[in-house]
Amino acid sequence: MQSEDILVVGAGPAGLATSACLRRQGLAHVVLEREGQIANSWHLHYDRLHLHTTKTYSGLPMTPWPRAAPRYSAREQVVQCLQAYAAEHHVEPRLGVAVHAVQRRGDHFIVDTSAGVMTPRIVVMAMGYNGVPKLPSIPAGGYKNAAPYQGKRTLVVGCGNSGAEIALDLAEQGVDVAMVRGPVHVVPRDMFGRPTQHTNLFLSYLPLGLRDAIAMGTIGLVKQGKIRVLSAVHEILPGTDSVRFAGGAQQSFEAIIFATGYTSGLDKVIKGFEAIADACGRPHRFGEESGIPALYFVGFRNPPTGALREIALEAPRVARSIRTAVGGKLARDAA
Repeated sequence: MQSEDILVVGAGPAGLATSACLRRQGLAHVVLEREGQIANSWHLHYDRLHLHTTKTYSGLPMTPWPRAAPRYSAREQVVQCLQAYAAEHHVEPRLGVAVHAVQRRGDHFIVDTSAGVMTPRIVVMAMGYNGVPKLPSIPAGGYKNAAPYQGKRTLVVGCGNSGAEIALDLAEQGVDVAMVRGPVHVVPRDMFGRPTQHTNLFLSYLPLGLRDAIAMGTIGLVKQGKIRVLSAVHEILPGTDSVRFAGGAQQSFEAIIFATGYTSGLDKVIKGFEAIADACGRPHRFGEESGIPALYFVGFRNPPTGALREIALEAPRVARSIRTAVGGKLARDAA
């Protein structure tokens, strides 16, 4: 097969891992990255960001996290590790090439890119689930650090890992900050004397009710007092600085930060995606051939056990599956 017969879309952790595993299988391929650098999202994340999963379970295939790295690596360290991984495994993506549309046609795909049309036989979508931020229809920017919010009453909408860490960052810098409560559990990095990610590996085998009970027991550990916790946002009042919350209470804020998650955006790219995905926009199958022949997905899960750990499991499976498929095709062509 020619190098352009296998296309990997994305040069973040999932794309790098997939490329390294394909190379190990002896499979020529092309990696496309829409931005001008690998691991672009990690370059752009807010300054304070650390991995929420331990280095033990954050290494990519064939390359564990550096021994000298801290348990929870900072954003800059993650970028450095991903750059080193790309160099070690000779991953050389074509940068600045965006994929606009992917459609299966006969025994190949029609892939419309900003650099022209490609016709690979196999496509691996590896740009990650965090493709399109879920934001309200009002102007919004990205959070980098607390400096622009000094002296401003600030509301953080979203209390997942990112929302909680942004609120903590603001509070530690003296910003008057409130965080919106949502239907999620806030879990510390470490509980029971060991990293929460390690505990989650165990919890994943327990009944849901028991997992919830254990997780709920950790909520008291995050009551800091410097961050006000408010009920769900009901409405941001147009033309004002006021927010109305569930129950009718109303408060004014000079800044609002949305940490409300992402969608994959794949429904806008892949023809027929809705037939192979759930209501949240996640493919039904990970780390294996999807419901569309020769189309694979790597890095679209973010379980409590860690997205990087899942990538390290999925990428080798996909590469082996493609190796098998390619071997079968070559055998048929030679017959």
